[in-house]
Amino acid sequence: MNVRLRKVVGISSRDVHNNTWSKYLQRVELVIVLFLLLVNYIKREGLCRNGFFLRKMIYLNSCLIVKGKKEFEMAAAITLCHHERYDGTGYPNGISGKHIPLSAQITALCDVYDALRSKRPYKEPWPHEETVAEIVRSSGTHFNPDMIKVFETLHPRFETIFAALND
Repeated sequence: MNVRLRKVVGISSRDVHNNTWSKYLQRVELVIVLFLLLVNYIKREGLCRNGFFLRKMIYLNSCLIVKGKKEFEMAAAITLCHHERYDGTGYPNGISGKHIPLSAQITALCDVYDALRSKRPYKEPWPHEETVAEIVRSSGTHFNPDMIKVFETLHPRFETIFAALND
């Protein structure tokens, strides 16, 4: 898991030998494993029937893992805020508008695009045109209207990248 996590975080093979990174990533891995064990135990034993509560806990704890490290400030903001909505009805904190970090707003839009376009056990993939229409309809509620203006210009690139990554 250590090597995969390093790749996701973007640490070069040269940095792998840096003891600080190695120790930090080992701690992150330990916290993730322990947290997932706890969540699975809570679900299995029926201690919490509220899946939404568990999802909120995952994002809050994930943020705590990377918070306080300058090199992971953006990761912390994305982890904590990418399920917030422009109108304040998102989670985990219900923040709105300009209080949602731009990095989290961008991630949220990309996440929704990918979720709608991808096949899931509970739904078929949406075509690009329907996905774009749904995202544009969500301007001012789910998404920042200024970001939607940019998306309307760039959405053909989303389609190209999505197709390339799913071949």
